[in-house]
Amino acid sequence: MSILSRLYQRYKKFALFLVVGVVSFGVDAGLLVLLAGPVGIPPWLAATISFWLSVLANFSLNRVLFGTRDADKLLSHSFRYGVLLGANYCVTLAGIEVAQAVGLGLFIAKTATTAVTSIWNYFLYRHWVFK
Repeated sequence: MSILSRLYQRYKKFALFLVVGVVSFGVDAGLLVLLAGPVGIPPWLAATISFWLSVLANFSLNRVLFGTRDADKLLSHSFRYGVLLGANYCVTLAGIEVAQAVGLGLFIAKTATTAVTSIWNYFLYRHWVFK
């Protein structure tokens, strides 16, 4: 087995978490920039719409990755994911507001808030949300 294969096997969940995150971020940040730019809606509303639309795919993919498709756990997974999502949402809105106030772009703000929330999400998904 090659070194790359061994590394992949060891860090498979983390690698898949990153793939899911990149897809979710693309939906979230892409919609944010599109809605706040050419569409012309206020940044806070664009952030709200893009954030919540990316949630559906993110929850479904991460639930399979970290948890189970067991219907008995759907309610507990959904509740814990919702609690974490609420915290992430507040951090996202605060980050965008701060970035706007200091003259940074939306994409930079979205990237920074996503990096911060992703760090705790990985550990909380593994050890709490999808248990």
